[in-house]
Amino acid sequence: MRALLMRLTLASTLLLAVACNRDLTARPPVESRLYYPSGVAFAPAADGGLGRLYVANSNFDRRFDIGWVTAIDLAQVRTGADDGARAVPLPGDPVPPPPDGGSDQGRPVQFVDLATNAGSIVKIASFAGLATVDDAGTRLFVPSRSEGDELAIMDITPPTDGGTP
Repeated sequence: MRALLMRLTLASTLLLAVACNRDLTARPPVESRLYYPSGVAFAPAADGGLGRLYVANSNFDRRFDIGWVTAIDLAQVRTGADDGARAVPLPGDPVPPPPDGGSDQGRPVQFVDLATNAGSIVKIASFAGLATVDDAGTRLFVPSRSEGDELAIMDITPPTDGGTP
């Protein structure tokens, strides 16, 4: 009886060790789309252009390793290729017509190409809150409800080369 109990203990210990040996896979933020945005802030362009949109992705379900902020240059955003890759118009200007010459009346215009890349995201804590830009348009503030109630402060001064701040 004792030998049987020892064998069962050894077998269950080995099975437990094998079952728990799972390699952790990285789950980095997605640069090409937004994921449950919980905070949005707008910074106008100094030259009167469209400006930049800063979107805090909440990562409320911890699907990714960390939360993140996506910087979107609105002058680079386009509709899908099947819709003519149209740009976002300046305020007051009409939306360019679709390539088929029809009208957008009654159908939504979807700007699906956010023109973002790895340089467009900044990692922050998960559970991001409302994003706010200071009056000078040079700093972005994003609070978090994660452990430690962190406040992310980012310098968003536009670079001189036209890249992502």
